[in-house]
Amino acid sequence: MEDRAMYHKEVFERISPEKQRRILTAAAGEFADKGFTAANINLIADKAGVSVGSMYKYFESKADLYLEVMNGGLSLIEEALKPILEAETDLIAKVDAILDAIFASAEDHALMTRLYSRFTAESDSDLARKLATRMESATASVYTRLIRQAVDEGYLPEGDVAGYDAFVMDNIFLTLQFSLTSEYWMNRMRIYLGDDIFSRKEELRAQMGRILKRALGAGGAD
Repeated sequence: MEDRAMYHKEVFERISPEKQRRILTAAAGEFADKGFTAANINLIADKAGVSVGSMYKYFESKADLYLEVMNGGLSLIEEALKPILEAETDLIAKVDAILDAIFASAEDHALMTRLYSRFTAESDSDLARKLATRMESATASVYTRLIRQAVDEGYLPEGDVAGYDAFVMDNIFLTLQFSLTSEYWMNRMRIYLGDDIFSRKEELRAQMGRILKRALGAGGAD
């Protein structure tokens, strides 16, 4: 997975990691709640406990701050997927590992998932162009390789078009991520699976695994 551009100024690297975390967490919360256009950099500075002037010493613009935060989300995706992809395990074990990572991230990185959900609905096409290819390529390459592994291991027939299968797999995983963290998607899941579904996460995890394995030709394997 390729190196990513950095959108902060050099001085940002000289402040403490804890202060960096405060700024980026405050920015992620503001962008997740309001979207890029309505987000207020003054409020971000206030929540982070820094001056507005300092914010502009660290970032050229609100757009650069947004891109920096989204890059952080991309790092989380890559860090979660890389060891799964490189593991010497079969396809079904990798699907299980990805599902486990999604459920773990819903608890550990819910804010970034909410931000990503907001980003997908943003109307700012320029920002979308800067981010979409790089962000989606990270998962597209993983899921395409998983589909090819499914063919190699005999789960799927030769001749299937890997890109289509990978696209569907990505959409399933993405919808699950949103459904575990974003209020609209959580309510949507409740309609299908019951108001108490979030108190039955072990069942939800097991059923998602069953459906994905069946789709990949593994029948009712656990």
